[in-house]
Amino acid sequence: LPFVEKKYKHDFFMETGNEKHDAAAAFAYSLRWVPAYIVKLYYPLLNIVESGYFNFDEDIHLRILDIGSGTGSVMWGVISFFETFRDAMRDHGASLNVSIDFLCVDRNGARNDLMTCNAKEVEERYGGRYTVTVINGNVLARNKVTDVLGRHFHLVTLCHFINEIGDAYHECIYRALNAYGELTVPVDGFMVLIEPADEEGKVNMNSARNAMSG
Repeated sequence: LPFVEKKYKHDFFMETGNEKHDAAAAFAYSLRWVPAYIVKLYYPLLNIVESGYFNFDEDIHLRILDIGSGTGSVMWGVISFFETFRDAMRDHGASLNVSIDFLCVDRNGARNDLMTCNAKEVEERYGGRYTVTVINGNVLARNKVTDVLGRHFHLVTLCHFINEIGDAYHECIYRALNAYGELTVPVDGFMVLIEPADEEGKVNMNSARNAMSG
């Protein structure tokens, strides 16, 4: 990892919206962040399970929208959670049949290319239980969100996203959060926001919470 970062890290390494990202930078970004954040969805997912949202007597089919998907930490984290959960239930003589359709949105082309490779890996490794569709964020900018994505999402995630887009865009994002929240309404779904555990992240979370609850 240190070698890859030293070789491929650029001044714009952390600039999510910078289209100068190339494949090497996206790869270095993935090595740096996916292992660190792959379990960040475990706690909210466990909360959703404990809420009684799922009926484990039936097959469970989920649609998940990941905004600012980067190189796939949310996707891998969700898969890891349900695979671990499925194994644990099997060890106790129970079964868990879960299939998930992921819609992963990012505006960076190199990261989207890497996500497309991830999508193929996921579908081959897990025998079609999980499908992944990668969407460039610019498509959403030009069209009505629901026309592109549809509705009925059980989970909408924005993880380590608000802090990377710059203060000038925060007000737009907070307005958009309510629109993204509406995508989950038909299925009484959930929205999960995760920000870095620092002062800026705390401010972002409070602002987002106030924007949505208000």
